Parts: sequence; C-alpha cells; structure tokens
Amino acid sequence: MKKRFLLIALGGFSLFTAMACNQNYEHSAADTTVGLAHAEANPVPAKNLEDQQAIQRKIIKEGSIRFETENAKDTRQQLTTVIAKYQGYVSQDNTESYGNRSVYTLTLRIPAAHFENLLTDITTTAKNIEQQDIKALDVTEEFIDVASRIQTKKELESRYKALLGKATKIEEILSIEKEIEILRSDIESYEGRLNYLKSSIAYSTLTVVFYETQPSTTSVGSDFTGAFKTGWDNLVSFTLGLFYIWPFILISIGIFFLIRRGIKRKKRKTNESL
Repeated sequence: MKKRFLLIALGGFSLFTAMACNQNYEHSAADTTVGLAHAEANPVPAKNLEDQQAIQRKIIKEGSIRFETENAKDTRQQLTTVIAKYQGYVSQDNTESYGNRSVYTLTLRIPAAHFENLLTDITTTAKNIEQQDIKALDVTEEFIDVASRIQTKKELESRYKALLGKATKIEEILSIEKEIEILRSDIESYEGRLNYLKSSIAYSTLTVVFYETQPSTTSVGSDFTGAFKTGWDNLVSFTLGLFYIWPFILISIGIFFLIRRGIKRKKRKTNESL
C-alpha cells in the first residue's frame, strides 16, 4: 500500500514539473515577442547611444563647380594630378561637344579632410567661375538611429536563437525561424544604409564642370553656301517624295474632276427646270 502511494506521488510530481516547464517556455516566447514589438516602437534612444560611444558629428560634404578654361585638356590633367595628391579618385568622366564648345564633367571623390583644400586649388586656377554650390549635410542623428536599430535587432535575434534551441514543437520552430528571417532581413537592410553613410562621410563628392570655347571660323560666304546646299537638298527630297506618292496624286486629281463635273451637271439641270 505504501509503495503504491509513493508511485502515485512521484507520477503527480513529474506531471506538475512538465507542465511548469512548458508554461515557462510559453511565457519566455511571449516575452520575446512583446520585446520585439516594444523594441520596434521604442528603439534605443540616440542620445544614450551617443553618450556611450562618444560619436562625433557625422557630416556629408558634397558640391559642384562650373567654370571656363582656356585649355580643357590641360585643366583635366591638372585636376587628375590634384586629386591624386589628396588621395582621391575620379568616379565619373564625361566629355561632350556643342558646336565650338567642349564640355568636360568630372565627378571627384576625395577624403573629407581634404575637401576644402581641393576646392581652394580649383577656384584659384579657374579662369571664370560661373557657378559654385557647396553643401554640408549633418547625418549624425540618422547615423546613430540606424546603428541603434542594428544593435537592438541583433539582440532580439540572439534571444530568438536561444528560444529556437529550446523549442520542441514543429509549429514553434517554424514560427521562431520566421521571426529570425525577418530580423536578419532588417539587419542587412540597416547595415547597407549604415555602410552607405560611412562611405559618404569618409569621402566627399565634388562635381567639376569646365568647358573650352573655340573661336568661330564661319563667314558670310560659308553661311550662304551652306544655306544654298541645304535648300537644294530639301528640293531634291521633296521631288523624291512626290515620286513615292504619285498614285495618290493621280487618284486625288481624278476625284476632283469627277466632283466638279457632277456639280456642273447639277447646276445645268437646275437652270433648265427654271
């Protein structure tokens, strides 16, 4: 009798322990889900993160300048030399011609610390600066916010991975894996934005447009010759066009005469009846 009572007591205790463990796991999963929603709505304050990491102001410098030069090829060579001196590089190089004008467009990427030096070198050698636009964009708040979101989501990812190691049911495993996948996608997106900000902060962008104007060599005689040639070309084109549509012209003339004959016949009948 005592042995039977002891077995019943042990079985009840084992059942109670299993129920308590399952309840603790469900509470842990629920707490993690709530923590995720809370973290999305209330990310780590930027000010606290700034105080912890002592982040300096994050400034993106960019600008554009346009000027005229006497020798565009020499100016391009000078710019290439200067950008190499400041450990920068040319990210885009474009050349266009409009009549007697050659226009060069260079997009320069240079370490932010040398941006002002590069701008000074260009402005002192330019013949005539027509346009200059320099901007300094403060992205400190966005930088800290993105870094904070990455940190928060990585912490949540670690918590979900810990839960995944304890999960036993298929439904629980699939649900946790889905949450981890969403978190990983968000983390990669934020990391891409943070890397872009870091690159833009480290290297400033300056678009340099310069052009060279060649003296005009046209005269009245050449203009008259060109106009005569253009007029003759247009006449030849018009004549050739008529040959392409001659059947339609003949049909149109025939229809015109038929209509005219009908009108005359109608008028004659009207006069005879009067």
